[in-house]
Amino acid sequence: MLKRYLAFLSLAIILSPILANLQTVEQNVPQEWLHEGRLIVPDYNFSVASPSVDCQWSYQELGKIEGGKSTAFFGKNPTGDIYVVTVWEKQSRNNISENDTKEFVDGMMKSLPADWHVRNVDIKPVEIPLKNSTKILTTIDISNDSKIYQYAYLVTGKWCYTIAAFSLDSDEPPQFQSFVASFNFINATSNQVQSSFKESLMSIVFIVLGVLLLFTMTYDIILIIRGAFRRKAILGSSTQCGSIDTSGSSVEAPTNQKKLRKWGIFQLIFGFVWTSISAIGFSHGKDAASLLGAFTGLLFWPACIAYLFYGRKNRRDWNKFARLFFWSCILNLAFRGIQPKH
Repeated sequence: MLKRYLAFLSLAIILSPILANLQTVEQNVPQEWLHEGRLIVPDYNFSVASPSVDCQWSYQELGKIEGGKSTAFFGKNPTGDIYVVTVWEKQSRNNISENDTKEFVDGMMKSLPADWHVRNVDIKPVEIPLKNSTKILTTIDISNDSKIYQYAYLVTGKWCYTIAAFSLDSDEPPQFQSFVASFNFINATSNQVQSSFKESLMSIVFIVLGVLLLFTMTYDIILIIRGAFRRKAILGSSTQCGSIDTSGSSVEAPTNQKKLRKWGIFQLIFGFVWTSISAIGFSHGKDAASLLGAFTGLLFWPACIAYLFYGRKNRRDWNKFARLFFWSCILNLAFRGIQPKH
């Protein structure tokens, strides 16, 4: 959604003189928005320094983009340079990254004239105008020997803000860099994304599951150590009596076996649930097929390993099967989590 908005926005700004009559009319900003060389817009919660003393400010509504109202503010310098601040009334927690370059270019190409081409898109995180911002440099070929360079900075939150300029120079104008650095919120906290009830509830669920996972791992380690000492003690007493019973049946009393069976069922269920939740994260919530594929991949190896060791008929031990399945799930998820992302 954010990539499509930026791609459309780039075209809208480039063609703003042509589109002016098709949407709302561009108009001068009210004088009360201009204070000591700055444009201060309380309704849109931002302020920015005018790029020059003689800068003329105007604004225009660009209509709704992806369901969110969008408004552009144009700072026109006597030199002919135009700096643009756009406000998209749509919430976004995430910035775009270099991994989104192809999608950004594809979205932009769908809107550009047929003989225009997008080249050399560079997307990177920056700390200006504010922390966790994104800088986007785009080269647009408008003919065989003519190019336009777009310089844009993106700030996300409750609303998304883009500061952009277009130039025939391949080097970013220092004046525009100063303009970007002057951008700020009137009230920074009001642009912070507020967690919804659903997100808060999910956070609580993950905290509870995390504590439960830590308890399960700790308790199972204690059971493993206790069982090892019990087997050692029984092995020692059997040796002294002249007989050695290496089977697992004499190690645990029937009552303990019943408790271990219940513990094994809990481990099976918990491993399954934790894998299911993790599959949602690995699939990035794209679609049902992606979710099913992630779930199958995460569950396949733990189930195979547990079955090979303790699920076959000649070696069947459901308590050990459940334990190995649980730990295989945890180790598999840990391994997937630390793998480098491509």
